[in-house]
Amino acid sequence: MREDGTVKVLDFGLAKALAPPASTLEGSAASTITSPAMTQRGAILGTAAYMSPEQARGKPADKRADVWAFGVVLYEMTTGRRPFEGETVSESLASVMKSEPDWTHVPPELRRLLRSCLEKDPKKRLRDIGDWQRQLDDPKDARPGARNRSWPAWSVAAVLAIALGVLAALHFRESAPLAAPITFQILAPATNTFMTGLSVSRDGRRVAFTAMGADKVTRVWVRDLELLNARPVAGTEGTVGSSWSPDGRSLAFRVGRAVKRVAIDGGQVLTIFEAASADMVGSSSWSQDGSVIVGGARSGVIRRVSESGGVVTPLTAIDVSRRELAHSLPAFLPDGRHFLYTRVAVDETVAGVYIGSIDRKPEEQDETRLLAAAHVVYAVTRGGAGHLLYLRQGTLVAHPFDAPRLALVGEPVPVAEGVGNTGPLGFFSAGAGVIAYRTGARTAVGAVSQLTWVDREGKPSGVVASPNTFDEISLSPDGAKAAVVLGGLVDVGLGNFDIWVVDLARGVSQRLTTHAAVDRAPVWSTAGDRLAFFSVRAAVADLYTTSSNGTGESLLLKSDQGKIPTSWSRDGRFLLYSARDPKTASDIWLLPLGGDRKPVPLVQTEFAESEARFSPDMRWIAYTSFRSWRAEIPVQPFNALSPGSSPGEATVVSKDGGRQARWRQDGRELIFQAADGSMVAVGLTIDKQLHAGAPTKLFVPAGLYWDVTADGQRFLVTMPPADAGLAPITVMMNWK
Repeated sequence: MREDGTVKVLDFGLAKALAPPASTLEGSAASTITSPAMTQRGAILGTAAYMSPEQARGKPADKRADVWAFGVVLYEMTTGRRPFEGETVSESLASVMKSEPDWTHVPPELRRLLRSCLEKDPKKRLRDIGDWQRQLDDPKDARPGARNRSWPAWSVAAVLAIALGVLAALHFRESAPLAAPITFQILAPATNTFMTGLSVSRDGRRVAFTAMGADKVTRVWVRDLELLNARPVAGTEGTVGSSWSPDGRSLAFRVGRAVKRVAIDGGQVLTIFEAASADMVGSSSWSQDGSVIVGGARSGVIRRVSESGGVVTPLTAIDVSRRELAHSLPAFLPDGRHFLYTRVAVDETVAGVYIGSIDRKPEEQDETRLLAAAHVVYAVTRGGAGHLLYLRQGTLVAHPFDAPRLALVGEPVPVAEGVGNTGPLGFFSAGAGVIAYRTGARTAVGAVSQLTWVDREGKPSGVVASPNTFDEISLSPDGAKAAVVLGGLVDVGLGNFDIWVVDLARGVSQRLTTHAAVDRAPVWSTAGDRLAFFSVRAAVADLYTTSSNGTGESLLLKSDQGKIPTSWSRDGRFLLYSARDPKTASDIWLLPLGGDRKPVPLVQTEFAESEARFSPDMRWIAYTSFRSWRAEIPVQPFNALSPGSSPGEATVVSKDGGRQARWRQDGRELIFQAADGSMVAVGLTIDKQLHAGAPTKLFVPAGLYWDVTADGQRFLVTMPPADAGLAPITVMMNWK
């Protein structure tokens, strides 16, 4: 204060980098700490007496450090002394971290507020300075023995106003230096391998990832970037991937056809969304208003539901005229009203990333493509600039994005090379100033795997052919060949999928289909001389057939519904297939291969049914049904003489869920994949009726695709290369 009564507020902000090193100064000259390496994570910056304990330790600071500084200023103004003092910087910092202020000099009205501001644990500290009024004590509530120095209300308000003004002058107008980029890696937990899920919390403080343990069970793990070790999240067993709540305290994760949520520190697991099929459930995104949007997978649209569950509202609609197949990978933008999502389509000029709005009707969403990419993440640099992250042939790029205008600006710049993906899903995520990604474990077009023979215990007995991006497996009846699916677009994740035939003895592959469209779901004839498959050459998938050497291709069935072939009868007269229906999701149909070829509905209910297989004697059909709201395996009678007649009662042979049933060649056993991913065998006794024995667990395959030989003794599975799940997660902090 000057002699004329004028109060001068001086800027005690950060000293310049050219100041002498703090270690050479003593006393008051050392009150401001700088370092030539001030931009590095862990460097201590600021005025020692006003620094919070987390700043003194060199840890990241947020607005709660400003609350601490406010408390220091207010304490000093009301008592005439500093709450934490020392003759040197080291002593001042030690006092900040360990000492308690002398509360006897503080007016009773302010003690509760100051104690809340000067709480050393930032988690217990006053979260928002705007809540200061709630922390004021009434003088009559002061503790016994405290000095009776009650202040009038106007005095308290005046001091608080001055303290806030001083703090603003001292700190809030400072421009904090941008920290230098820091890169480090997260290794897979002991005895675990990484899976596909990877997600950074919105505040950039935590990374969630999916890993499979020695027990072959996948779980979500969380790594606090301030700590050294990751921890598993209880209740997330069997998950595929996860997304963060806005406050970073909970995760939404998907298991099967459901999306669930759980607090990362433990608690009840709540199911917030269930679909008719797992193919309709993909990743999710969580907004500040408590909404969760869920995307489809191989099918399905973007849907919105409350974080507590309840009514599910579709936000998008499949445009069949544009040959769209699914809408997936949604991600909210900062305004919480718009979101990014991927339209999966046959036409590569349609497939890509779009911007949706929760305020529009499904059929009124903008059909202007934003990017020809399969997976986009909105990211903010440490300086606050918005970008879209996506892959270009394995290179992760950052494209400047004006979020308020919903527009791309400028040109993309490379961020990291060799980032992996599964085709549609890139192995990268981002939070505030933080990017996490994995490299090496995947190629640019899909998951690299090896065709591997295993026995009924899952023990490998031989590798077939070279590693490739195998997407489906169908063994020939004699087990000598396998039809597989290969291909896809690098950036969009869909496109020219084709069917190849692999000679399993020689490891030689031959391309079977060559059309510039999606060709998938190969099904062998009993003689092994032909294959049926679907191809999306028009608006929907139609059924085709070709010889096993790729000649003589012909159209089997064309209709308005998308179709997937699943089984060819032993006598060659019938083909089972699934047909998608807007009302029932999927039904089972029979296509006669002779005569008028008029399709016959076999299983057509309000529930989804698919993956039907003839028994070897053609008396039974095993299929996947969602009648019980999870995948199960019913077996029902089939009358080849009268296919459209009432089939009789079905027998459910699975116990804890199952799909993709395969018959043993003698018809006395069914092998399928249970809900937990394990292979299961069920013995069958058949007289006039079918009786199922107790399911026997065999093994848990490491890959996604499999088939079994006719005798049920050997499995051909896709297995990741030995190092596929070991590539670490790379974390970039303060990225530019």
